[in-house]
Amino acid sequence: MADRLLHRGPDDGGVWWNDSLRAGLSHRRLAILDLSNAGHQPMVSACGRLAIAFNGEIYGFEALRAELDSRRSTPWRGHSDTEVVLECFAQDGFERTVARLSGMFAIAAIDMQERRLWLASDRAGKKPLYFGWTFGVFAFASEMKALAALGPMPPVDPEAAAMMLRYGYVPAPWSIRRGILKLPQGSMVELDLDSVVPGNCPSPRTYWSIGALATRTAEARRGGSADADGFEQVLGAAVRRRLVSEVPVGAFLSGGVDSSVVCALMVRAAQGRVRTFSIGFEDAGLDESHHADRVAAALGTDHVCHRISDADMLAVVPSLPTMFDEPFSDSSQIPTHLVSRVARLHVTVALSGDGGDEVFGGYDRYRKALDGWRSLERMPLPLRLASAAALRAVGPAIVWADRVTGLSDRSDPGPLRAMLRSPSDIADIAPSPHFADFYRRTVSTWHRSPVAGQGAANARPDQILDSGLDLAALGPRAWMMAVDFMTYMHGDILVKVDRASMAESLEVRCPFLDPEVVEFAWTLPDELRIGCRGLKVALQDLARRLVPPEVVDRPKKGFGVPLARWLRGPLRPWMQDLLSPATLLCHGILDPVPVQASVQALLAGHDAEQSRVWAAASLTAWAERWRSE
Repeated sequence: MADRLLHRGPDDGGVWWNDSLRAGLSHRRLAILDLSNAGHQPMVSACGRLAIAFNGEIYGFEALRAELDSRRSTPWRGHSDTEVVLECFAQDGFERTVARLSGMFAIAAIDMQERRLWLASDRAGKKPLYFGWTFGVFAFASEMKALAALGPMPPVDPEAAAMMLRYGYVPAPWSIRRGILKLPQGSMVELDLDSVVPGNCPSPRTYWSIGALATRTAEARRGGSADADGFEQVLGAAVRRRLVSEVPVGAFLSGGVDSSVVCALMVRAAQGRVRTFSIGFEDAGLDESHHADRVAAALGTDHVCHRISDADMLAVVPSLPTMFDEPFSDSSQIPTHLVSRVARLHVTVALSGDGGDEVFGGYDRYRKALDGWRSLERMPLPLRLASAAALRAVGPAIVWADRVTGLSDRSDPGPLRAMLRSPSDIADIAPSPHFADFYRRTVSTWHRSPVAGQGAANARPDQILDSGLDLAALGPRAWMMAVDFMTYMHGDILVKVDRASMAESLEVRCPFLDPEVVEFAWTLPDELRIGCRGLKVALQDLARRLVPPEVVDRPKKGFGVPLARWLRGPLRPWMQDLLSPATLLCHGILDPVPVQASVQALLAGHDAEQSRVWAAASLTAWAERWRSE
């Protein structure tokens, strides 16, 4: 199992086994702190009672170590954060310790005296942890490919496949494999090793949730105000904590607000010149490297920009099903992997701006959802249902007419262009009975499941509709940010960054996900995140103090790739082979009829189908890669 995770830890590895418990741990190490053998894992506590396998970093662990020094006399074997976490478990217990940790982590610990296994994830869920029964064994691992080392994997879960096609990823706690679960953010699992029931998975317990934080800070948000100096201090401290390392540290710099703010604060805190990394694209419509160059010059960083071609990006596509060993269809995984590859040539750790949009309200879809729902709810639901049915009936004619006339190309971005280009999407969104369902539909890729044997809705709870967040109490703006923190950020953004970077043995740290930063953000009035002045208002105001103004005062751009052009061009044979009726019937996951309809619409020039086709192709490519395991 550990050998299959060599990319996550190329520096060291080990195995610990206990015959009495019939349980063990293995570990692959990417050495960041205490590069000596004193940081070797799995690690056993000084008292001999506990064993741990730990993935991640604990920020501010030095304070925990100093506190332990006042309560114990045993000498330390080294100076790693792993040893501090382990000895905290020995002194204070697993649950109390995990609730105090600030960092990114997935932890497995065994108490040999109480004969218990514990698993835990950090508050944001940045580091992955799969667990469940496979081949008659209860197992857990950072990636599913390690579980496949035990023997034949459980079959594909069709409901998980349907969720993947709707959202682009399989949301926790489910995985694409039946009976294998993912540990949700801010949760832990306890297993009594003496009363294990084969096939019975323990249920995760939440020790921290964004919903509880949002509810607790609701009153503060109503009466809060901006504190620019306080914000800079909190975020600056988070950046400084992430510079603690015994190996080279750099930063991703896209030229956008989030990464630019992180780099600016890093320059202030670092000793020596900061290294920053970006990639440029041959396609001028995608390339933002000149913005990154300008920020790097203003900050005085040692900047590396690597220009990549379509061929460079297309070369990554065949490796994606192995790199992301669950089906995953956020196409920005490709440039994320390439910038990680560039950074790894120079550093072992990189800071990034991930989490800024979810914590401070940066997605344009927030504003569009609020505006769209205000317009839609004026129309009675029965009339919306009738309009949706009519739009579905005439939708093909509208699309044909638009291709002939090119009217949408001459229309301003908005409802008219959306209706001309994708009337079926409008028809799927219009019948929303309430705002939560409306938001769910706006972020969905496949509105109606093409999974064979699946209906329009899954039998399982939906990650957005059944999030447990109180929309009425939070208000729509706070609700959207909280639900994205729980779902999209955890299942998409952090998965993308973790797998794309760890495939290159690069550790990525995210200051915006520091607990103190998240707490600060949730005391800000909603207007300072999603307000009349725009999006990410408080963060934009801070950015104006730190970086050139043109970085702040320009349209936001994603880390995208030209999917439609690829799928109609160099990836067309790959796509048509994967999504042919024969291949789809062979795997038995997708219904060929709706998938082929989407493919034909894309080939006819209907770009709105690109995300659906890419999701279906990603799922089928994954099935092809893992069919024998």
